[in-house]
Amino acid sequence: MTRAIALRLGTLGALLGALLSVGCSSTSTCNRDEDTVDFYGGRVSVDRTTYESSEQNVGNLIYFPPNRTLVLHFGPKPESPDDPPVGLLDAPAVFIFLSFTEHPGSTIASNAGNGGLIRVTTADRTEIHNDTCSDYYVWVYATTAATPFEPISSGGASDATSEPASSGNGGAAGAAP
Repeated sequence: MTRAIALRLGTLGALLGALLSVGCSSTSTCNRDEDTVDFYGGRVSVDRTTYESSEQNVGNLIYFPPNRTLVLHFGPKPESPDDPPVGLLDAPAVFIFLSFTEHPGSTIASNAGNGGLIRVTTADRTEIHNDTCSDYYVWVYATTAATPFEPISSGGASDATSEPASSGNGGAAGAAP
Protein backbone atom coordinates (compact mmCIF):
# COMPACT_ATOMS: atom_id res chain seq x y z
CA MET A 1 0.00 0.00 0.00
CA THR A 2 1.34 3.38 -0.87
CA ARG A 3 1.89 6.08 1.67
CA ALA A 4 -0.80 8.30 0.08
CA ILE A 5 -3.47 5.57 0.37
CA ALA A 6 -2.49 4.86 3.99
CA LEU A 7 -2.72 8.58 4.79
CA ARG A 8 -6.15 8.85 3.16
CA LEU A 9 -7.44 5.78 5.04
CA GLY A 10 -6.14 7.20 8.31
CA THR A 11 -7.83 10.53 7.63
CA LEU A 12 -11.08 8.78 6.69
CA GLY A 13 -10.93 6.71 9.89
CA ALA A 14 -10.37 9.82 12.02
CA LEU A 15 -13.24 11.64 10.30
CA LEU A 16 -15.55 8.66 10.75
CA GLY A 17 -14.60 8.43 14.44
CA ALA A 18 -15.30 12.13 14.92
CA LEU A 19 -18.71 11.85 13.24
CA LEU A 20 -19.67 8.86 15.38
CA SER A 21 -18.63 10.58 18.60
CA VAL A 22 -20.71 13.65 17.71
CA GLY A 23 -23.75 11.40 17.35
CA CYS A 24 -23.13 9.89 20.79
CA SER A 25 -22.50 13.18 22.54
CA SER A 26 -25.95 14.47 21.65
CA THR A 27 -27.59 11.60 23.56
CA SER A 28 -25.23 11.53 26.52
CA THR A 29 -26.07 13.63 29.55
CA CYS A 30 -22.97 12.82 31.59
CA ASN A 31 -22.41 16.51 32.16
CA ARG A 32 -25.61 16.81 34.25
CA ASP A 33 -25.12 18.38 37.64
CA GLU A 34 -25.92 16.06 40.52
CA ASP A 35 -29.40 16.47 41.97
CA THR A 36 -31.58 14.80 44.58
CA VAL A 37 -35.30 14.21 44.18
CA ASP A 38 -37.67 13.13 46.97
CA PHE A 39 -40.41 10.72 45.89
CA TYR A 40 -43.45 10.29 48.15
CA GLY A 41 -45.42 8.02 45.84
CA GLY A 42 -45.91 4.34 45.40
CA ARG A 43 -47.75 1.98 47.69
CA VAL A 44 -47.14 0.00 50.87
CA SER A 45 -48.78 -3.29 51.82
CA VAL A 46 -51.35 -3.24 54.62
CA ASP A 47 -48.98 -5.13 56.95
CA ARG A 48 -46.20 -2.59 56.15
CA THR A 49 -43.75 -5.23 54.93
CA THR A 50 -43.63 -4.40 51.21
CA TYR A 51 -43.26 -1.25 49.12
CA GLU A 52 -43.36 -0.67 45.37
CA SER A 53 -42.81 2.63 43.61
CA SER A 54 -45.84 2.01 41.38
CA GLU A 55 -48.17 -0.85 40.73
CA GLN A 56 -46.22 -3.12 38.42
CA ASN A 57 -47.42 -3.01 34.80
CA VAL A 58 -50.02 -0.35 35.71
CA GLY A 59 -48.29 2.85 36.90
CA ASN A 60 -45.62 4.92 35.18
CA LEU A 61 -42.00 4.36 36.11
CA ILE A 62 -39.95 7.17 37.70
CA TYR A 63 -37.58 9.20 35.52
CA PHE A 64 -34.00 8.47 36.61
CA PRO A 65 -31.42 10.50 34.65
CA PRO A 66 -27.64 10.32 35.10
CA ASN A 67 -26.16 11.69 38.32
CA ARG A 68 -29.51 11.74 40.14
CA THR A 69 -30.07 10.52 43.68
CA LEU A 70 -33.66 9.41 44.13
CA VAL A 71 -34.97 9.26 47.69
CA LEU A 72 -37.99 6.96 47.81
CA HIS A 73 -40.02 7.43 51.00
CA PHE A 74 -42.00 4.41 52.20
CA GLY A 75 -44.69 6.56 53.76
CA PRO A 76 -46.50 9.87 53.33
CA LYS A 77 -44.74 13.20 53.55
CA PRO A 78 -44.83 14.37 57.19
CA GLU A 79 -47.15 17.30 57.90
CA SER A 80 -44.46 19.01 59.97
CA PRO A 81 -40.73 18.43 60.60
CA ASP A 82 -41.58 17.18 64.12
CA ASP A 83 -43.75 14.30 62.84
CA PRO A 84 -42.02 10.94 62.97
CA PRO A 85 -41.60 9.22 59.60
CA VAL A 86 -44.01 6.41 58.81
CA GLY A 87 -42.70 3.59 56.69
CA LEU A 88 -42.08 -0.12 56.75
CA LEU A 89 -41.69 -2.20 59.91
CA ASP A 90 -37.95 -2.65 59.39
CA ALA A 91 -35.19 -1.79 56.90
CA PRO A 92 -36.04 -3.72 53.75
CA ALA A 93 -34.17 -5.57 51.04
CA VAL A 94 -34.36 -3.26 48.01
CA PHE A 95 -34.67 -4.42 44.40
CA ILE A 96 -34.17 -1.95 41.54
CA PHE A 97 -35.46 -2.48 38.01
CA LEU A 98 -34.61 -0.24 35.05
CA SER A 99 -36.30 0.54 31.74
CA PHE A 100 -35.74 2.88 28.82
CA THR A 101 -39.42 3.92 28.80
CA GLU A 102 -41.76 5.13 31.53
CA HIS A 103 -44.96 3.52 30.32
CA PRO A 104 -46.90 0.86 32.22
CA GLY A 105 -46.05 -2.59 30.94
CA SER A 106 -42.59 -1.50 29.76
CA THR A 107 -39.90 -4.12 29.67
CA ILE A 108 -37.88 -3.81 32.86
CA ALA A 109 -34.62 -5.47 33.81
CA SER A 110 -33.01 -6.05 37.16
CA ASN A 111 -30.35 -3.43 37.85
CA ALA A 112 -26.77 -4.53 37.46
CA GLY A 113 -23.90 -2.17 38.08
CA ASN A 114 -24.03 1.58 38.52
CA GLY A 115 -27.52 2.14 37.11
CA GLY A 116 -28.97 2.09 40.62
CA LEU A 117 -26.51 2.27 43.49
CA ILE A 118 -28.20 1.88 46.87
CA ARG A 119 -26.70 4.52 49.15
CA VAL A 120 -28.95 4.37 52.21
CA THR A 121 -31.84 2.15 53.29
CA THR A 122 -33.87 2.57 56.46
CA ALA A 123 -37.39 1.58 57.47
CA ASP A 124 -38.74 4.89 56.14
CA ARG A 125 -36.71 5.45 52.92
CA THR A 126 -34.10 4.27 50.46
CA GLU A 127 -31.70 6.43 48.46
CA ILE A 128 -30.54 5.20 45.06
CA HIS A 129 -28.13 6.91 42.67
CA ASN A 130 -27.75 6.64 38.89
CA ASP A 131 -23.97 6.67 38.40
CA THR A 132 -24.10 6.09 34.64
CA CYS A 133 -24.38 8.31 31.57
CA SER A 134 -27.76 6.83 30.61
CA ASP A 135 -31.30 8.02 31.14
CA TYR A 136 -33.47 5.35 32.74
CA TYR A 137 -36.88 4.92 34.26
CA VAL A 138 -36.93 3.01 37.52
CA TRP A 139 -39.30 0.72 39.42
CA VAL A 140 -38.33 -0.11 43.00
CA TYR A 141 -39.58 -3.00 45.11
CA ALA A 142 -38.64 -3.30 48.78
CA THR A 143 -39.64 -5.95 51.29
CA THR A 144 -39.05 -6.82 54.92
CA ALA A 145 -41.11 -9.99 54.66
CA ALA A 146 -39.39 -12.99 56.16
CA THR A 147 -39.44 -15.63 53.49
CA PRO A 148 -39.53 -19.14 54.90
CA PHE A 149 -37.71 -21.56 52.63
CA GLU A 150 -38.46 -25.21 52.16
CA PRO A 151 -36.76 -27.82 50.01
CA ILE A 152 -38.06 -28.36 46.51
CA SER A 153 -39.29 -31.91 46.13
CA SER A 154 -37.54 -33.92 43.46
CA GLY A 155 -40.77 -34.80 41.66
CA GLY A 156 -39.05 -37.70 39.93
CA ALA A 157 -35.90 -35.79 38.97
CA SER A 158 -32.51 -37.17 39.87
CA ASP A 159 -31.12 -36.37 43.31
CA ALA A 160 -29.24 -33.06 42.98
CA THR A 161 -27.08 -33.85 46.01
CA SER A 162 -25.42 -36.87 44.42
CA GLU A 163 -22.04 -36.53 42.74
CA PRO A 164 -22.13 -36.16 38.93
CA ALA A 165 -20.96 -39.12 36.89
CA SER A 166 -17.33 -38.81 35.89
CA SER A 167 -16.16 -39.47 32.35
CA GLY A 168 -12.65 -40.03 33.58
CA ASN A 169 -11.49 -36.81 31.91
CA GLY A 170 -10.58 -34.17 34.44
CA GLY A 171 -10.29 -30.42 34.13
CA ALA A 172 -11.79 -28.08 31.61
CA ALA A 173 -12.83 -29.41 28.23
CA GLY A 174 -11.52 -32.87 28.99
CA ALA A 175 -7.98 -31.77 29.85
CA ALA A 176 -5.93 -34.36 31.64
CA PRO A 177 -5.65 -33.91 35.41
